[in-house]
Amino acid sequence: MVERLLAFKEEQNCIFLRGNHEQMLLDSSIPDVAKMWLKNGGKETLASYNTTLKEMDLPETHLKFYKNTRMYYDTPDYFFVHAGLSPNKTIAESLKSREDVARFLWERSHLNNLDTSWEKPIVFGHTPQPQPIRKPQMFGIDTGCVYNKLGYGKLTAMTLTEEKIIQQFCLDN
Repeated sequence: MVERLLAFKEEQNCIFLRGNHEQMLLDSSIPDVAKMWLKNGGKETLASYNTTLKEMDLPETHLKFYKNTRMYYDTPDYFFVHAGLSPNKTIAESLKSREDVARFLWERSHLNNLDTSWEKPIVFGHTPQPQPIRKPQMFGIDTGCVYNKLGYGKLTAMTLTEEKIIQQFCLDN
């Protein structure tokens, strides 16, 4: 998949966001992180590279790709992040704190909030839901493409200006 993304970037202007799994890969020299990563896709990732955690022999272009992913992408109209932000802080407040930015990979506290302090809509994934989340200032588009269970198993995208949902059922199901 990384090869496909690198090739696509040659043809299109792309922004790649870092997710928690990419961060775990980058931090896999830390034993507790490595243990969690191996339980959450790390074994499969290492097998796809035909390497082990001890060797961690990944192509340099792939390591560079992972290291160059962004923690967020900010536009005048939307804020893109892997998981989410604290609903009790503005985006500007969150960006001032390294700890808050690190939580962009894992945050879920916003999911049950209708009201947030955000200055503009947040677009995020990370927490699979049977349907996309569409709340004020909040668009969640993780519909569990990798899960083969009722209500999940869809890849979701969204055209932002029209707020049109586009879905593809997992081809593995």
